[in-house]
Amino acid sequence: MQEKDNTGTSSPDNMRILVAEDNEFYQKVIQHQLKTLGYSADVTGNGRSALKNWRTGKYALLLTDIHMPKMSGHELANRIRKAEQRTGHHIPIIGFTASCQEPREQDCMETGIDAFIKKPIDMDDLQQALKKWLSKSDVPLREQKDNNLHLQVGREGGKLETHGVEDAPILVDSTHIKKLIEQLGQDGFNDLLSALLKDTRPRLNELREAIEHNDSKAIHDYAHALASGFGFMGLNALYRHTRALSEASRSGPVDDAHDRVATIETVYTQTVSLLRMDYNT
Repeated sequence: MQEKDNTGTSSPDNMRILVAEDNEFYQKVIQHQLKTLGYSADVTGNGRSALKNWRTGKYALLLTDIHMPKMSGHELANRIRKAEQRTGHHIPIIGFTASCQEPREQDCMETGIDAFIKKPIDMDDLQQALKKWLSKSDVPLREQKDNNLHLQVGREGGKLETHGVEDAPILVDSTHIKKLIEQLGQDGFNDLLSALLKDTRPRLNELREAIEHNDSKAIHDYAHALASGFGFMGLNALYRHTRALSEASRSGPVDDAHDRVATIETVYTQTVSLLRMDYNT
């Protein structure tokens, strides 16, 4: 990652950012990334909380996930834009999504989202987006008392069934992991990895339960959430298998869902063993 350059923008110390993200792992990711880049932020767990925080008038920019319960990123942006019609001010809104489909430009225009960043979020992309859009913020910021972040809310695996994954993927992307360690530091990387692995087992149990109930939407949502975290951390095989299951369940029941999740659990065990050997986690 390049050395942070805020030429043409206010100092990051004066630019407080509001984040709306329901995934607890990605809350930690954003927290680490913004802290590394030198920005202060408040991280909320849903759109309703973010809307309430936005009304305090102390944020220069909003980062929001698109798919959230209670209030989506699109609805959040739409509510803010309608309120801004009375003030004449404009807070830049950047959306992020793990969806394989690119957000439609028409949706952006209709709801007022200025730009999108694709998950897994690359820190260089985030840095450039913040530099660009903070320079366009015209929100009269209220004085801040602090600059702290607040959180509210490759090796080849064995021969496994691919289930829609074209090639047998390597377990981890060592180049990607090396880059993350350079960006976040070893401790930061270990913290995020520990949080992800701690969160994975309960989500796999939820995924199995959704399969037992033949709930395609829940299968999609749980697999989608898993894929997002795996992709960010460079856990390549887990990412590709969970993403394939997420996409397969988008159009309805998945006949081989039980086999797919069994493969995911096997790959998970292999990946954890590799991480313990090679990355001392």
